[in-house]
Amino acid sequence: MIKLIYRISRNPIFEKLGFFEPTKMVAPAKRKQDEFQAFYTNCKHITSYMVGILDCESDMSILEPCAGEGIFIDELLKSEKMLHITAYELNGNSADNLTQKYLGIKNIEINQEDFLLLITAKKFDRIIANPPYGAYQSPEKRKQLKKDYPEIYAKETYGLFLIRSSRI
Repeated sequence: MIKLIYRISRNPIFEKLGFFEPTKMVAPAKRKQDEFQAFYTNCKHITSYMVGILDCESDMSILEPCAGEGIFIDELLKSEKMLHITAYELNGNSADNLTQKYLGIKNIEINQEDFLLLITAKKFDRIIANPPYGAYQSPEKRKQLKKDYPEIYAKETYGLFLIRSSRI
């Protein structure tokens, strides 16, 4: 069984599915917004806490399905363990920035791809993310998401990320 660490809100859907928030976390006041309606939360206390409870060992494979600015990757690298990190980012500019930021680090793979629509057989030992909350989905994409995830409201993007990650 993998360890899945997500920053999630208490939600009846998650309670029904058996997912609970381990502790109450507060988002910082400073946020950045881009054209994807994404807010990148950069709180060192939360990041450090989440990576700490991930309990990684050397040679583990780690998934970051919505990498943003790479705050979890940065924190994972501080552990000085040889971790194999695979990160996905939908925003092309952010994916390019991540590629440049981690250029030359062979154990980090950056992918500019929509994780929610990703088809892969790849498995991971650990998953860590701060998924987007309420991110805009086009009508076409919502239709596909409703088909792929009939148990979740397609506009609840953090729920979609949690369900998708748990299926890997």
